[in-house]
Amino acid sequence: MTEPGFAVVFIPGICTSAERSSWVKAWDLWLGRDVCAAYSSLPVGVREYGDKASVPAGMPTMIADARSDVPGALAYHSLDTDGHVIALLGVQTCRDDGADPAAAGAHELGEAFRNPYVNKWVDMPDGLWSMSQELCDPVQDLMYQVNGVNMSNFVLPDYWNPDAVLGVDKLDYMGALTLPFTRTPGGYFVKRRHATGEIQEIGVRPKHKRHAHGRVSRIVAGHRAPGVVL
Repeated sequence: MTEPGFAVVFIPGICTSAERSSWVKAWDLWLGRDVCAAYSSLPVGVREYGDKASVPAGMPTMIADARSDVPGALAYHSLDTDGHVIALLGVQTCRDDGADPAAAGAHELGEAFRNPYVNKWVDMPDGLWSMSQELCDPVQDLMYQVNGVNMSNFVLPDYWNPDAVLGVDKLDYMGALTLPFTRTPGGYFVKRRHATGEIQEIGVRPKHKRHAHGRVSRIVAGHRAPGVVL
């Protein structure tokens, strides 16, 4: 049994009790068994709470609501006004877009776990750029099942190792990538030029990627603060 690292609160009526139960169990297993083990982290898991008031103070929380409160966004993670990690999953927004809400939720939970403040960068082999250290973006188009529920593929530590050995070092959980610092056909990453701070987006921006790179937007009264770099 993993220790709860993330709380999930479902707004009533957005999905069935069977969906809630299966998603939380799959997220808990995916994060605690797959992600934490891959990154040699003590296992943390996911626990459902009946409402936001029941969540222990300061515990990172994902709110599963019908609609995302950011136009065009399926899900995102950010900080609340107290500086605590919070994510929002638009369940119906995902469904309307043809996306799997369980996989989108896993994507945000995994990246909030590894890069909660969206400020981790890794130098790229050319020495000119660094890449944002996001767990799921480079392989965002691939999913695998945990307890029959779709979960997001994610990159492994050797993905950011320029000396990774082809055929020896595994770069992502599903084994799709063969070179570090690359992406799948539907993957995405952000890089930053050392000399100027210029930001470039490589690949297809995921719709559940609505936070700033290098700084984090804050949710104020349920809305994103203005001036956020998307």
